[in-house]
Amino acid sequence: MPVPPRVQIPILLKVLTYDRNFERKVGDKLVIGILYDSQDDDSKKIKEKLLDVLDSLSGKTVKDAPFTYVDLGYSSEESLRNSIVSKNIDVLYLAPGGVLYLKSIVQISQKYKILTITGVPDYVKKGISVGIGLKDKKPEIWINLGSTKAEGSDFTANLLKLCKIIR
Repeated sequence: MPVPPRVQIPILLKVLTYDRNFERKVGDKLVIGILYDSQDDDSKKIKEKLLDVLDSLSGKTVKDAPFTYVDLGYSSEESLRNSIVSKNIDVLYLAPGGVLYLKSIVQISQKYKILTITGVPDYVKKGISVGIGLKDKKPEIWINLGSTKAEGSDFTANLLKLCKIIR
């Protein structure tokens, strides 16, 4: 992850406000799932940093919707599907370490219209919708247009002109 969680999370939350389908998809409360590899120590450490940042943003809203979050240790496709449904996940943040499960994560997110976000730009090339990379030592938003469409999101032109677009 080229950009630390304390920088990338506020950017990613702001990106959500540019999704024309946000209100239709989210409803009264935004639920963010933090997906990490429960067998990978580095992934667990990053998850903890992400949770700390989200804790520090307690009380903030995204398009007037309060947000909450849950951590999801990836163990199987079935457990991910069950968690998405039972916990009403709206956005899925993929922490580093889940590359082995990336294909199934993308399939599930597209089936359930769950927007995927990450701090690993290479994951955007492999099907995650939105990520944060680095350009000239500054954060850069990466958007995979095919994935965002498949997940039911529609970002404004004002956002897209500022991003690195992956097709």
